[in-house]
Amino acid sequence: MHNEKMYRLGEYLITLSDNGQIEWQAHAALGMERRGKCFILENILIFGQCRDEDHGYLKMEFHDHLRKLPPWTKTAYYCSCVSLLDVVTGHVVTEDLLQKLTTLAQIKGASVNSATDIKEGAFRLGRYYINVAEDGNISWQSIEGLNNIIGGPCRIESNVLFICPQTYVQEHQNKQNFLNKLHRLPQWNNTIAWCRGMVLEGCQPWQETRQYHAVGGKENIQNKSIHSRNSADRATFKIQLSSAFKQLSALWPRIRRGKGLFKHLIPAALGAFVLLGGLTLIFYTTGKGCHVSHADEDHHHNHEHDED
Repeated sequence: MHNEKMYRLGEYLITLSDNGQIEWQAHAALGMERRGKCFILENILIFGQCRDEDHGYLKMEFHDHLRKLPPWTKTAYYCSCVSLLDVVTGHVVTEDLLQKLTTLAQIKGASVNSATDIKEGAFRLGRYYINVAEDGNISWQSIEGLNNIIGGPCRIESNVLFICPQTYVQEHQNKQNFLNKLHRLPQWNNTIAWCRGMVLEGCQPWQETRQYHAVGGKENIQNKSIHSRNSADRATFKIQLSSAFKQLSALWPRIRRGKGLFKHLIPAALGAFVLLGGLTLIFYTTGKGCHVSHADEDHHHNHEHDED
């Protein structure tokens, strides 16, 4: 039986066997657990598709177990295999290919077909025009609509070409001229896989990385400040609400008996005013807290077209 080491990575439990096999495990609804294989492509941990679902821990028990495990630090990034496309076929990268690459890397002790020295020039990748400049910078262009050319930068990480978000648009261009030029270019083969968008998530440390991408430093401080202010406002509202109810409770028997009705109408009205004011306050602060600005995650507009 193989020895196993367990790690935590966000909501996932990662199991590493001494034979090099890696599996992921995640909690599902109603005490179920989902499992699948993982593969390491240089500096990226790639999650394979779910292969099994079975009974397991309850959610709280699963998370308690996760917290006791050391963090995963063997790669800098992780992503799902369904996000990566095979450069040769254009389809989702298969687990068989990932397994072969992992095995070859273990045998040779290095990455396979590493794209660390790419020649400058123009290439075709699906409907994308990929350009490698003399200084090594890589960019992309594609057609949007009938006469617009859009483009942006690319990034290579661990033998994967990532099509980063669009940064510009050139209007009133000739679509057919662009496609004709594109079809004359050699096929991109400088990486094993590619991806429409920057789907990488940081591993080290997972929570801080997610927080950094979700909100910037200033926004995070602002978020904490608003949260503290909302907590204080809610506490004030509770005091006001309690006081209003006490006043109304004390006055109600006398109002029912018809004694001192007009005498106590003003305090009752004031109590109702305090109650309504408190409700207005909490709705205002809650609404304000919900509009804390967050930095948008990078998502590339997906331009999937059929080949001509």
